[in-house]
Amino acid sequence: MKHNPEIKAVLFDLGGVIFDSPLQKIREYEKQLGISPYALGKLIIASGKSGAFAKLERGEIDVNTFAEDFQNECRNAGLDNVDGMTFFKRITGVDVRLHWLRALTILRDHGYQLGAITNNWETQDDPSLKEVLFDHFDFVIESYKVGIRKPDTAIYQLALEQLQLLPQQCVFLDDLGINLKSAKNLGIHTIKVSKNDREALEMLGDILGLVLVGGKL
Repeated sequence: MKHNPEIKAVLFDLGGVIFDSPLQKIREYEKQLGISPYALGKLIIASGKSGAFAKLERGEIDVNTFAEDFQNECRNAGLDNVDGMTFFKRITGVDVRLHWLRALTILRDHGYQLGAITNNWETQDDPSLKEVLFDHFDFVIESYKVGIRKPDTAIYQLALEQLQLLPQQCVFLDDLGINLKSAKNLGIHTIKVSKNDREALEMLGDILGLVLVGGKL
């Protein structure tokens, strides 16, 4: 990608970008149970907006209700050995990618506005880590708080309102193509974060004319 001096802000997904992807945790759980790869992910997609996962991310149900409802969805799909609460605990245990925190510091030092857009849920865990991470951003839009989840274009419009910028002045990074597609349809520049996530950092650096890969945090 070519250097684009028009860019004023960078928006990030969290899971799969700043954090390790929970998708890998799901695949590990599937393997442990001996069920088909991607079976749970496909179930979540097939359940759509009315599914337990979507309701959890919109803040419509709590974790305990999710665990029960998701387990029932699994039973109905023939996945009888899935435990809803175990599944939930597995997908929440992800690590922070320190090289992305270093990139956030560089971007802030160069005057870019930074935002995060995440599909997440309310928990009763110790909030200290979350607060430290969120300090790297000017704002964080959490799906369960606003009642909207990606890929709904309304959640990106909220970000643009926060930034007071036009879509073409922003870049959004996510690991899921469906989320990037709706942002791109609004005119936001997009970068997909793949398994080799440093490639995405290099692409972002090319757009902004910065070196974001390498060095120490």
